[in-house]
Amino acid sequence: METTKLMLTIDEKRKEMVETAKRQGYTGNETIKRSQELDNLINLFQKY
Repeated sequence: METTKLMLTIDEKRKEMVETAKRQGYTGNETIKRSQELDNLINLFQKY
């Protein structure tokens, strides 16, 4: 995945996580899932 696309994907995942946190709280299962997905994307970005 190219870095520009990865950056956009990270931004979208961050927005999803924030919206989920607004609905379910920061400790909701879906919020945690989105946070972990975001962490994985950020880790991938840092490897570039």
